[in-house]
Amino acid sequence: MTQKNDLVDAHILLRCSEPSHTNCTALQDLLLDNFINITDSSTIETASDTRYCVFAKAKVNPQKIKLFEKRLLKLKKGDLKVSELRIDTVLTHQ
Repeated sequence: MTQKNDLVDAHILLRCSEPSHTNCTALQDLLLDNFINITDSSTIETASDTRYCVFAKAKVNPQKIKLFEKRLLKLKKGDLKVSELRIDTVLTHQ
């Protein structure tokens, strides 16, 4: 059962489809400008050598997680050519 102050930690991974990675910074800026609940944004490489142009963290109300995911999915269809979008969520207690 979720408490009133519980939030979902959303970890967002985006990979662009540009070989030159010229729009990675634009993807980060887009997230920070359009999602007020983003708490961190960076570029990472996983242990399996998969490069994600954007790794971001957000705090999301559990009742609004589907809306949040829907808004993020619009990025994949946008002008910045996102080739992969992953969203992992974990319930946290505040």
